[in-house]
Amino acid sequence: MGSAQAIKTCLAKSFQFSGPASRSEFWWFLLFTFAVYAILFFAVDLRLLQMDIDGDFAFLPFADTFLLLTLPASAAVTARRLQDRNIPGTAGATLVIAVVILGFAPLLTDVDRFHWFYSFETALIIVNLGVLILCALPSTPGFNRYGPNPNEVPQ
Repeated sequence: MGSAQAIKTCLAKSFQFSGPASRSEFWWFLLFTFAVYAILFFAVDLRLLQMDIDGDFAFLPFADTFLLLTLPASAAVTARRLQDRNIPGTAGATLVIAVVILGFAPLLTDVDRFHWFYSFETALIIVNLGVLILCALPSTPGFNRYGPNPNEVPQ
C-alpha cells in the first residue's frame, strides 16, 4: 500500500476499530501525522504566536487542532494494527486516547507544570515505544481471531 492510499484508508476508517491494518498502512499514516504536526508546530504555531520554548504550556491552535482531528484515525489504525498481530486493539486505542488527553491535562488544571511535563513525557515515551514495537512486528500469518492477514492474497 502506497502513502496516499494508506492515508486515505486511515481517514476513511477513522471509526472502524475492527479488522486488521497492514504495517505500511500504519507507518505511512504515522509519518503523515507526525510530519503535518511538526510543520504546523514549527512553521505556523510558533511563528504565529511568536512563542519561545521556556517550559510554559500553551494551546497551539493549528498543531493541537490537527492532533485532535486525527485522533480517531490514529486510535483506529493502532487498534487495527494490533489486531493484525492478534492482540486486542482496544488496549492500543485506549492508550493513544489516554496519552493525548493526559497531554492536555496541564492546560486544564493548576498543577506544577514543569514536573508534570517531565513525568508525562517519560511515561509517554515508554508507552509509545511499547506500542510502536508491537506495531512494527510482522502480521500474524494466516487468519487470526480478528480476520485475515491483509498482506496475504486469498486463494
